[in-house]
Amino acid sequence: MSSRMNTYATYDFYETSFGGTLVPFDVFDKFNRNATAFIDYITFNRVKGLEDISDEVKLATCNVIEYMYQLTGGTGIDPLQQKASEEVGNYKVSYQHSANKEVETLYYQAAKVYLAPTGLLYRGVK
Repeated sequence: MSSRMNTYATYDFYETSFGGTLVPFDVFDKFNRNATAFIDYITFNRVKGLEDISDEVKLATCNVIEYMYQLTGGTGIDPLQQKASEEVGNYKVSYQHSANKEVETLYYQAAKVYLAPTGLLYRGVK
């Protein structure tokens, strides 16, 4: 049984339909998984229930992928989890968290460009 997560974009879609050139093929899947998880988060998992994934969802995913790639310097390491300081004696570590909402807002804006007219971002009850 495979536990592989379904993602909303393919590298072919990224290159041809989205026109992406920034994210290399060899790291695309990692960013695609993270972007898909973010799309699920902001759409309250509504996309998972769709029979067909619309181009708007795929475009939003690609846009988030590019933002994630740029904001992590291509490493895929969440900038919110990067160490701000570390000591060796009595081992202390602190992480930077000040950018948490700012980064999430950038990702949200990247997705919103394509998802706003779809109703998938609606926060109310239907």
